[in-house]
Amino acid sequence: MINKPCLRTVGWLTAGLMLFAIAGCPDLQPPSGADAEAKLVPFASPSELLSYFKQQALSQTGASRSNGLFGFGGLAAPAAAGVQEDTAGSVESTDAGSLTYSTTNIQEVGVDESDVVKSDGTYFYIARGTTLRIVRANPADELAEVGRLDLDLRVNEMYLYGSKLILLAQRYQESNSNWDYPEITIWPPYYVDSNLTAVEVDVSDPASPAVTKQVEFDGALADSRLTNERLILILTIAPRLPDNSTPLAVGLMPLEEFMPKLRSAGNEHDMVTWDDCLHPASPDGYFLTAVLTLDAADIESTLHSVAVVAGAGTIYASTEALYITDTEYNQNNNYREMTAIHKFAFDENGAAQYVASGSVPGRLLNQFSLGEHEGYLRVATHVNNPRFFGWFDDVVGVGVAETPDGDAPVDNAQSTSPPDDFNAIYVLGQSDNELEVAGTIENIAPGENLYSARFMGTRGFLVTFRRIDPLFTLDLADPTNPEIKGELKIPGYSDYLHPLGDSHLIGVGRAVVTMSSWGGEEPGAAQLSLFDVSDLSNPTLVQQIELGGIHSWSYVSYTHKAFTLMPEQGLLAMPMQLTDVGTTYSEYDLDPFRGVVCFDVDTETGFTERGRITAVDSSDDYYRLWYPGRYPWFRAAFIDNTLYAISADGVAAAPADSLEDATTIELQE
Repeated sequence: MINKPCLRTVGWLTAGLMLFAIAGCPDLQPPSGADAEAKLVPFASPSELLSYFKQQALSQTGASRSNGLFGFGGLAAPAAAGVQEDTAGSVESTDAGSLTYSTTNIQEVGVDESDVVKSDGTYFYIARGTTLRIVRANPADELAEVGRLDLDLRVNEMYLYGSKLILLAQRYQESNSNWDYPEITIWPPYYVDSNLTAVEVDVSDPASPAVTKQVEFDGALADSRLTNERLILILTIAPRLPDNSTPLAVGLMPLEEFMPKLRSAGNEHDMVTWDDCLHPASPDGYFLTAVLTLDAADIESTLHSVAVVAGAGTIYASTEALYITDTEYNQNNNYREMTAIHKFAFDENGAAQYVASGSVPGRLLNQFSLGEHEGYLRVATHVNNPRFFGWFDDVVGVGVAETPDGDAPVDNAQSTSPPDDFNAIYVLGQSDNELEVAGTIENIAPGENLYSARFMGTRGFLVTFRRIDPLFTLDLADPTNPEIKGELKIPGYSDYLHPLGDSHLIGVGRAVVTMSSWGGEEPGAAQLSLFDVSDLSNPTLVQQIELGGIHSWSYVSYTHKAFTLMPEQGLLAMPMQLTDVGTTYSEYDLDPFRGVVCFDVDTETGFTERGRITAVDSSDDYYRLWYPGRYPWFRAAFIDNTLYAISADGVAAAPADSLEDATTIELQE
């Protein structure tokens, strides 16, 4: 029998244990928002890291687990198609120069990106569920599946590095539901108890691929890059909290339960150590973002690790540095977004080392909202000024962007009415450990959304959209004085921009249909545009064409990796879904064309459709209706004069000058 004094004693002991478990370091919660610094701060001791984690877990647990899709912490725009920084990297040749073939369409020269299919000019390496398939593609008349590797992991993407592949396979926590929902539904989604496995496969004999090494990491893959012979993995980790996350239960958690693990060759150890960890000056939850630098020649060799106790949003990499962003929605500032940007420079050993941070107003669209040139980072953002919470007396840096025709938009900082949303360009330069704003263009296209961005050398391009598609040309030669040089308004919108030489841009997107019933705009047919940007002050439209009927689209609108251009041959190929011309908005064509469309591209005349190859496709139309561009995937590829349509179900090939005569193989179960 327990008497009252004992209960009182237990109560005091409980409170004391809770305070002892949580305390141990100074209060690490300075004010957040626009006034807070974006810098990352190291921890002084393991106890300080543990105390910080517990404080953040207790303050964030309720919001992060109840807000679901509407949670704000660590939120960032989902990945979408962006722009190509340079056409190099999408086409390769053999040493003899006799063979030309397309490779993964990448953003930066020298920075490879993973994909579901890779090519070496002879073979295609294809991810299909829990298997790796190897297809002999060249010569095309010997098209055949020659190798297969079965795994107990679902292969999500891969890199080709010399005579081996590095497969990246994500495994999420077991779920009692039929749907694999993330436990914490923000962007990127956080899966508790998830892990990533990197698998090294020797493909020197394509008929007998063999696993040589395998490393497992706690967490979900946010993104990755392969540059300077280093594989950079960015992982997001949601530490598991007690099912009943009371202050006492959280307070009693040891540091060991917070630190993510790495498993290799039968051994397990911490993926990062306490002194590898940093936290933002303005705290942002208890999630962890880890940046690992692996030797691409030996994935079991971790050259460096660093982690930030914060969420990860958009990720961008050049050959010089990796940038990780984190968009903060500050309730005290009427939910006006501020995006923190953290720079991890590659040292002489190719390892990503944290060096500086900064912040800009607004949110990013995707990785192509960022571009580095000669040490300066250019950032394109959309700044949301909601009217429902009032407007701001202290709008940060809102100025006036003079348009080329001399008309100046309203200066929102001086307006007596609520400001519109607007778009902006910020140029950041590094000074010690800070990324400082060197130049700005703000108040671009008030009231319109940002649909695509591209930075190329000293020039930049933006596409915004509301009812028409304005293409803005930017002069970025002077980092301290970026300027809008020209503007072109055309129907529809481009959500992907790709350079064609130094003087032209290809735009991929959608036409727009005005709905007679309510007067609003809805996406229509797929649309291709060719812009002449040789004169930044006077961009012009060379040609614009529509493909298919309403509900037609290109996979390029969902991933830039689906875009394939052979500039020297003047050939463009894109996987597309095209409904019949004349399809209405209320109709859904359940039997559209699905495959690769090939075009001749000429800077003087524009696009001429050369032909189409129907892809091998056994998917359910349900997925296409509800998840366009995601299930399943399609890619286009060239090897010399042969065009290929590649999917997880098979490969179709045809001579580029005779696309009606396609050879097809199906990948068997």
